[in-house]
Amino acid sequence: MSGLGFNECNNFVGQNDCVEKIHEIRYILKAQRYSGERNMPIAGHGDKWLRTFVPYLLYRSSNQLNQRLRTRLRKSGVNLARWRVLAVLRAYGKLNLGQIVDLTVMEQPSISRIVTQLESEGLAKRKLSAKDSRVVYVSLTAAGEKAFKEIYPTAQRHQEQALNGFSKKEIEMLTGYLRRIQDSIEADE
Repeated sequence: MSGLGFNECNNFVGQNDCVEKIHEIRYILKAQRYSGERNMPIAGHGDKWLRTFVPYLLYRSSNQLNQRLRTRLRKSGVNLARWRVLAVLRAYGKLNLGQIVDLTVMEQPSISRIVTQLESEGLAKRKLSAKDSRVVYVSLTAAGEKAFKEIYPTAQRHQEQALNGFSKKEIEMLTGYLRRIQDSIEADE
């Protein structure tokens, strides 16, 4: 039905039916765009309960954001996992491996591998804890800070595109709600 508009309805016997169908399709497409169900089939007889199930909506949104960010970062020669580690080290400074695992929501073996790579490239450094020799802290080097600053504009543009059309107040509200959800999840653990 692409390209079908109100003028094309003149060619149909049931012009009112055609106009109604166009309105219905536009409504469905708009609803899908705002509900994150753009890639889901229009037809179906289910009750569409997932449209209001917050964990599902968060997962879909997060997954779609990560897929697009992965593509954008790849053009800069960086993978998403590496970006996450650089980002949390830049945001929180010196962290132990367990903290990096928690903040990146990645598995410990992946974090160890990425930190080793960053260290071998001179982008991060490890330091044993003065209090506990079993604990190793990781921080960015000056070269790591520079690498982050080179990649950051890509991530910032990505966020701006994702939040296009949101006011500053809406963005503040959204981030506040997301932090409250995170706090509730952590309080339940």
